[in-house]
Amino acid sequence: MLALAALLVLGSASMVASAKQGRGNGNGNGNGGGNPFDALWDAIEEVREQIAELFAINEEQQEQIDELASDSEAQQEDIDALTEADEELRGQIDDLEAADAAIQTQIDTLESQVSDIDIQIQLLEDEQAALREKVAGLASQEEVDSLNADLQSEINSLQTQVDAIDTFDPTDLQNQINELRERIALLEDPDGDCDAPAAPGVDWHNCDLRGRNLRSADLHGADLSGADLSDAKPSDNLLTYANLSGANLEGANLSGAGVSSADLSRANLSGANLSGANLSGANLSGADLFFADLSGADLHFADLSGAILVGCTGHVICN
Repeated sequence: MLALAALLVLGSASMVASAKQGRGNGNGNGNGGGNPFDALWDAIEEVREQIAELFAINEEQQEQIDELASDSEAQQEDIDALTEADEELRGQIDDLEAADAAIQTQIDTLESQVSDIDIQIQLLEDEQAALREKVAGLASQEEVDSLNADLQSEINSLQTQVDAIDTFDPTDLQNQINELRERIALLEDPDGDCDAPAAPGVDWHNCDLRGRNLRSADLHGADLSGADLSDAKPSDNLLTYANLSGANLEGANLSGAGVSSADLSRANLSGANLSGANLSGANLSGADLFFADLSGADLHFADLSGAILVGCTGHVICN
């Protein structure tokens, strides 16, 4: 387009020169009539204006090309960042699955040991009964008592091992496995719709909501599992039946909030303000309530199994 415009400029310049020469000749010859090149001169001026417009259009198109090139580079950087994050998440998933398999192997080994010891005890008891029958005809009762004492000592030793294993609760390992599986599920789907506005049933799982002012928002039935709400201000909120499992609510202000029947299992509520909150029927199993303020909170029918209550204040359940 620029080459064409240059040719038009050269052509128009040549035509202008010819027009000026013709105009000069006409004046020199004393022709008093209208100049025959005036129309041509006007046409040349119009061509020049069109060329100027073409140059302006070309500059605008070049600016658009530069903007598109810049946007393309930014999009490529976003793609590279997402690819790197995906590889990191995959690595974490592999590590968690390996830990899951190792814990399951430990459970299987312990169960096998318990079974083997039970068999050994039964064999020894059978052997003891057989020996009692054999020594029934012996003259010395002392020999019989000695044999029985030795066998009983072996049985007691094995029983001690069984008791020690019985004190180990496999459900603890199973709970760890379930927690790892939940973390794997969150890693496979790392973020909810974090930009969505506050509304009942909103999906904010695993979102960074630190310091956000959510006062009086209706989050009934919302998914906030794994979300970071530390230092957030969701006071007076409606969080009934919301999923807050594993959420970080450290230092959050939940005073007067309606959290009845919500899932707060394994949530970090250390230092949180729960004064006057309705937590009736809520699941707080495994939650961390270290130094939380529970003044006037309603905890009727709440599940506090395994919850950390050290240092919490304002309620009879606090240590």
